[in-house]
Amino acid sequence: MKTFAVNNAHSIAADPIHGVLAVSRGMFGLDFLNINTGALIAHLNNNVSGLNVNPINGKVYARAGSNIQVFRNNPPALLSTIPLEGEAGAIRIDACANNVYVVTGTKKITVINGNTDLVTGNFPVPFGTSDIFGLQLDPCSGRLYESGRFKLSNQKFLASFNLATGVLLNLILLGTGPTFGGEIGINTTTNLIYHHLGSSTQVGVYNGDTLALVDTIENLNLPIRISSRDNLIYGGNAILDGVTNMVVGTMTPPPGQMFGDLGLGTCGCLCEPTCVCKCKKKHHCGDAANAVSFIENAEGIEFVRQARESSEESNGTAVILPFATQNAPALHTDEMGNSANAMLITSWGVPPVQAFGADGSITLEAQSQPAFTVPFDAVLESIYFTAVTQTACKFQEPKACLPLVQLFAAPSASNTFKPLAETQVVPDSGFGDSQGGVLAASLTDLNVPLAAGTRILVAGMARYSGVSPMPRSFYYSFSGGIALRQE
Repeated sequence: MKTFAVNNAHSIAADPIHGVLAVSRGMFGLDFLNINTGALIAHLNNNVSGLNVNPINGKVYARAGSNIQVFRNNPPALLSTIPLEGEAGAIRIDACANNVYVVTGTKKITVINGNTDLVTGNFPVPFGTSDIFGLQLDPCSGRLYESGRFKLSNQKFLASFNLATGVLLNLILLGTGPTFGGEIGINTTTNLIYHHLGSSTQVGVYNGDTLALVDTIENLNLPIRISSRDNLIYGGNAILDGVTNMVVGTMTPPPGQMFGDLGLGTCGCLCEPTCVCKCKKKHHCGDAANAVSFIENAEGIEFVRQARESSEESNGTAVILPFATQNAPALHTDEMGNSANAMLITSWGVPPVQAFGADGSITLEAQSQPAFTVPFDAVLESIYFTAVTQTACKFQEPKACLPLVQLFAAPSASNTFKPLAETQVVPDSGFGDSQGGVLAASLTDLNVPLAAGTRILVAGMARYSGVSPMPRSFYYSFSGGIALRQE
């Protein structure tokens, strides 16, 4: 376990993909830390609370009175302020669909489009609701959970909805007693729901499908967190086994929203070992065993933290990191047909194109962060990619237009990335003389060691292998993935 010293910490939001930990400090502002070292990346003077992050696009959402403020976390900056019809409450994010859900005032759940950061409407609540206490999402099962109170009867309730359609699935009444916390927790490993009952230390455990009460946990103090990945429950300073609900250890919890997924964000589909995200099926980006998930939006496709599974052969943890881009400015070849520049696939927005240094390296501007930070000592096992071309090959020599992908690496404190020669992936033959097409290539059994903190760029390039090489330009879009094994 790592401990970072931060004064006046109110809440945190961890983004393991971009390697950033956001920490709200109330009137003392908002800090962005390196998630591996705790080093300060940037400080902003925004007085916010209740942080949550979409690790796919690196956006941090925070409460600021009757507004939601949206920050980019890498490099840190305020992107927009979203006005609400009432005080902002709990913030939950469906990273697969790129939607943000915010409890607004006392009885509304506002839905925000994560691409545009514009309010698109309100999510349904049970008729007659006077207060919403808790809100939580489970994109893996496609459900949204609400807890609240009815105005006329004063009854508390716990309800589940279809996340996509807003249809009410189940609702149970919890009596008219006091409300303690009211937040909702989800363990996606066991499909169990956690919600406070009649005291500040009594938590009910419910079946996620039926909302039937299956267990009661006594003497579980606030704040409460759930780590579905480890199948552990954190309450106060106690650690409970997620299957038996028995105490198995103690620790001091970090600050943050109750029932958060302990530094892993709230989208189980990005972090948990047993669920296959709904957006995986939508994009056909891998088999169920890998639980591969990624999201395509107006800003392109980002690296996504994948399901972490034990590998029987290596006894380590396998992580698959998909990547993809939209079309970008032209990729060029030189007079010998070799690559003259590279598309930096790991960045968001329209992918930038970067020229090489004299030694073949790529140097980014200071604070530029279009790179994935390896979160642990790992071994690169394999790379695969597909490339699509829609123009520029029609009048070239047949099979001479070659797209290729290569990894570039830099130490954690460096912005100069050197090519990893053994990672260059090139198809057996290039595009033909047709207007468009798709090519694929892969490398396996690479076994390239990568130390924790190493920064990785995935670069897409062009090469021309015809008999008459000359400077040429090509337009490709890339998709694919790399497989890492934790050492």
